[in-house]
Amino acid sequence: MFTKRNAPCTVFGVARALERNPEAAAAIREAGWDVACHGLRWEMHTNLTPEAERDHIRLATEIITKCMGSRPEGWYTRYAPSLFTRALLLDAGYSYDSDAYDDELPYWVKVGSRDQLVIPYSLVHNDVRFSRQGITTGADYFDYVKNAVQCVIDEDPPRMLSFGLHNRIIAHPGRAYGLAKALDWLASHPKVWIVRRVDLAAHWRKWHPPPGAVI
Repeated sequence: MFTKRNAPCTVFGVARALERNPEAAAAIREAGWDVACHGLRWEMHTNLTPEAERDHIRLATEIITKCMGSRPEGWYTRYAPSLFTRALLLDAGYSYDSDAYDDELPYWVKVGSRDQLVIPYSLVHNDVRFSRQGITTGADYFDYVKNAVQCVIDEDPPRMLSFGLHNRIIAHPGRAYGLAKALDWLASHPKVWIVRRVDLAAHWRKWHPPPGAVI
């Protein structure tokens, strides 16, 4: 549905999952999608020592670089990040992380003396609502997406809305049809920018650099 409409997206990719599913990795490469690292495997970073976490970040980065042909620029911890995650990500060369749910715009945070760009994620418009919070049909999903975007447009200040999707949830035919309608409606709207996170990060870094930066 996305490639048919030339709609870009970001894949939160678990490194071991991509490594073990080369056909999926190849399809993502061919589509030109951005892959943000979603961890080495499904694990709790809060249970890792700083040394182990650093090693897991390094391994995950190496695996995704090998699978995708370029290194990931972004990171989103599969479960809660540790107190050390952001510093370790900066050490590893990541340009942004999405380990936040607290805003509808990117922003900068200080990590010691360094600046890290945060592109928040959101569960508000996530397809997990099919299983947890009352959305039952593709039509429900389409209306929910359309209303969210239209509300932001009517209020006028630019906002970022994250729509999280999972194959195992949204891809059932009756639900997927609502996603197709939503993609068509979004593509037809002149005030909507459908964007990969890596491109949003570059845009924000160019036009909204960290305070005190020399540009």
